Amino acid sequence: MAASDTGRDYVPFSALATWYKVASGQSTTGTVAIPIDYEYLLTTVDPPGDCAVTLTYRVIVSWGSYQLYVVSQDVTLYRRVKDWILVLMKKSIDLGTVDGSGYVMGTGLPARESLDDGAFIISNSPAGWDLALQVGSISTPPCYSGDLLFVFFWQVDRSAFHSASGLKVQPVTITSSTGLGKSHHTLGYRYTPTTAECEGDYSITLVYTATSR
Repeated sequence: MAASDTGRDYVPFSALATWYKVASGQSTTGTVAIPIDYEYLLTTVDPPGDCAVTLTYRVIVSWGSYQLYVVSQDVTLYRRVKDWILVLMKKSIDLGTVDGSGYVMGTGLPARESLDDGAFIISNSPAGWDLALQVGSISTPPCYSGDLLFVFFWQVDRSAFHSASGLKVQPVTITSSTGLGKSHHTLGYRYTPTTAECEGDYSITLVYTATSR
C-alpha cells in the first residue's frame, strides 16, 4: 500500500506488523482526503481461491503533546485468484533451405534440425497441468504431393524424436507437472527432406495447449 500524495514507495503488508504512519498534518477545515493505493503482485505460490486482508486505520487527534481522541476504521481488501497458465516459447522455427548440397548417394539429403528451443510453463494450479501438442496447419507449394508430416519429427528434453504424422488427428500430451510453479523444457525439431520436395515454401503450424488438472 502507499499514500498517493506522499510520493513514497509502496510498503509491503509484511512491514505493517506495527503501526505505520501514512500521513500527518493540520486541518483548519475539518476535512482531509488521503488517497491510498494498493498493489497486489500475483505469483505462482498463490493458489486459486479467495484472499482477503483486513487493515485497521487509526487517526489520532492531538493538541500539542496532548492526545485528544483516537478513531479507528477497518478496511477489508478482497481478491479472487483464478487458476492460470502461461506458455512461453518461440513463435517461429527456421529449419533452413533445402537444396542439393550435402546429398549423399544411398543416404539422401541431410536432416535439418533446430534443437534446444526453450519452452516455459508457469502456473498456479495446485494439481499441476498437462502440455499437449497438435498440428494446426500445413502449407506446401502446389507442386508438392507428399505427406510433409511423414518427414517432420519432434522431441522434448532431448528424448527420442517422434514422428509428427499422427499429430493432425489428435493432440498428444508431451509433458506434465504435478504442482504449481515454473517449469522449463527444451523442444527439438527435425526435418528430413527427400527428393519429393519441389521448389517452394513449406511451413507447419504447431499448437501447444497447457491444461490445468
